[in-house]
Amino acid sequence: MRGGASTASALAGLEHIQPQSITRILNDLEAGELIHREQDQTDRRQFRLEITPKGRALLIEDARRKDAWLADVMTAALTEAERDLLRIAARLLDRLSDQGSL
Repeated sequence: MRGGASTASALAGLEHIQPQSITRILNDLEAGELIHREQDQTDRRQFRLEITPKGRALLIEDARRKDAWLADVMTAALTEAERDLLRIAARLLDRLSDQGSL
């Protein structure tokens, strides 16, 4: 859903689980107003799933909390040289990820 609306089958494939297994998760997310389902206009048997503003805000807050935790741990547990090494490694990983997908 990072690239926009998706189907349950596509999400199940990305997560390497059976489509039936994702149904309960999607029901819970929809009940919490974190995703919205809409019938696919080209294939009426499918539903398109899209993250709601509430769901996006939750993801952003979760990412911020994790980033803050990691920054605190890195500051407390690593030397400046080790943090510099991680910065270099992160830049290298960014370069690799820019090369495209499999």
